[in-house]
Amino acid sequence: MRIAHALGASGSPEADTLSAFAQSRAEGFLLFEVDVWLDSAGRLRCFHGPDDGAESTFNPPPLQASDCTLDSLLKSLAEGPGWLVLDIKTDFERTGARIVERLRGDDLARRVVFQLYRPAHLALFAAWATAVPLPAPIVTVYAAHRGVQHIADQLPMLGVRALTLPLPRAAALQHRPTGVVVLMHPVHDCAAQLEARLAGADGIYTLSGMRCP
Repeated sequence: MRIAHALGASGSPEADTLSAFAQSRAEGFLLFEVDVWLDSAGRLRCFHGPDDGAESTFNPPPLQASDCTLDSLLKSLAEGPGWLVLDIKTDFERTGARIVERLRGDDLARRVVFQLYRPAHLALFAAWATAVPLPAPIVTVYAAHRGVQHIADQLPMLGVRALTLPLPRAAALQHRPTGVVVLMHPVHDCAAQLEARLAGADGIYTLSGMRCP
């Protein structure tokens, strides 16, 4: 299972752009992970932001007509098969609520997958899923303080069927819960792809254009 990381161009100037999405779709990707940023004007933008946790004081560059937004990305998604996987970069509750507001009454809601990062996000997601028909979420541990195995063991009881973990923490998952798909990231080269495969990954967050044996 391949997930296009930052629409398939993570780490490059093309990350989180409509052109990256088009390239990944042309290569047969069906799952597209995108970073979502709620800007001060209330617009949902395809944008990663800083890596140092300074999102509360950071303002993204002015929005250009050609820039990717959730609206423009959903329009492109509707032109073919596939699902979006959301990596929310600004305040989770405010940003998620704005996304749900945008999806209300839109059948594309069935193709938008939320990633959850904290225990409190499970309750928020449960409430949102009563308002729009969202697919089951993914729990990701890259920002978690608890152990990988502890989190994984709780997922079946919570009805969560997918877990994402950073590739360097793969060894911390000593046994996988029954019925839970294990996804790993980042897998941006062939060596990492082999490592993920040997670690038992069911899917990887990867780049378009990557060719491995």
